[in-house]
Amino acid sequence: MGQTCGNVVAGARDAGVYCYVKHLALNDGEAYVYRDGVYTWLSEQTLRETYLEPFRAVVEDYGGTALMSSYNRVGAVWAGGSEALLTGVLRGEWGFNGVVVTDFSDHTAYMNGDQMLRHGGDLWMQMSGGSLTSNPSSASYVSELRRATKDFLYTYLDARVANESYVDATGDVSAARPRSSTITTPGLTLLAVLRVVSVVLVGIAAWRLVVGIKKKHADKA
Repeated sequence: MGQTCGNVVAGARDAGVYCYVKHLALNDGEAYVYRDGVYTWLSEQTLRETYLEPFRAVVEDYGGTALMSSYNRVGAVWAGGSEALLTGVLRGEWGFNGVVVTDFSDHTAYMNGDQMLRHGGDLWMQMSGGSLTSNPSSASYVSELRRATKDFLYTYLDARVANESYVDATGDVSAARPRSSTITTPGLTLLAVLRVVSVVLVGIAAWRLVVGIKKKHADKA
């Protein structure tokens, strides 16, 4: 299964398309199953060798950049908000740098967006009310938002670059998406300004660090 899916993902990626491979993990059934209440218990060996192996192959062997988490729980933890699954295994062990979207989150108390964001997810498929409740001024919350944004931009830009290369190599202009060169002048200006601001902020941070070290030495003297 991992090889079949992996080859589809790799072929699509070569043409500049990212595929959301689903569902990570243990989504054994959908018809006649109340998935809100499915608690799946199994040994770690069975989880890794049977259920996670196809996803590992897609990520490590075929370069998958997008996944959808599952509706059910792994043990007592919702798969879409499982730190062990999304951060520990997927990103930590397999080195996944792409984007993870939840399955349809129609029960906010059960499929919590804050839990998803803080534990390695990126996109919350919320269509029936509800909102993130984390304090926007929280440093950890802002940090996770930045990570999620980076994950999505990486996936999108990886596909854009691959698409341009595919069109250039094959001459198949019908497969072309808007080229990066079509970014408008205001957009390019904004990117240039952001680069300058980034450099200035790094410079200020370095200066404050040096001043702080000098002050600490002076106080000790």
